[in-house]
Amino acid sequence: MSKALFLDRDGIINEVVMRDGRPSSPYYLEEFALIPEAIKLAHVAKKLGFALILVTNQPDVSRGLLARSELKKMHEALKVHIPFDRIEVCTSSNDAYFRRKPNPGMLLQSAEALNINLSHSFFLGDSLKDLQAGKRAGVITILLQTDYNRFIHGLGDMNCNSFKEIINVIKMA
Repeated sequence: MSKALFLDRDGIINEVVMRDGRPSSPYYLEEFALIPEAIKLAHVAKKLGFALILVTNQPDVSRGLLARSELKKMHEALKVHIPFDRIEVCTSSNDAYFRRKPNPGMLLQSAEALNINLSHSFFLGDSLKDLQAGKRAGVITILLQTDYNRFIHGLGDMNCNSFKEIINVIKMA
């Protein structure tokens, strides 16, 4: 069995887009700005033997705000910079759906497909739903603390203020 670094997308891999004062997903490739430190983190994790798995809710597809073609373009651009072993996307807006975070479906399905040892794996996210999904899947949760998620600071198994801190955490795993 191997270990994995599960990564949320918006706010972790790419910059969030602020809409009406709230963090949101990009709707167009032109809004999709990768975070350079996240690219570095992914490459360090890969060198340390982690499988890289993107786990993202994209309910704006089912809401008609994000075209599937734009989502596909974003993920194709992403794969140029980060060697993901798997990209998991849930387009449902129904929180009861097994694959939609805060439920652990995408993590559990990836773990089964790639023979991942969840107890030796991490989930890096920036939302309460990320932390809940990670805890329900049995992985170690890492919260990237930001200005827009102050209400959940300290709720991850690990709480980091920078990608440099996150790299130090996974190096010790």
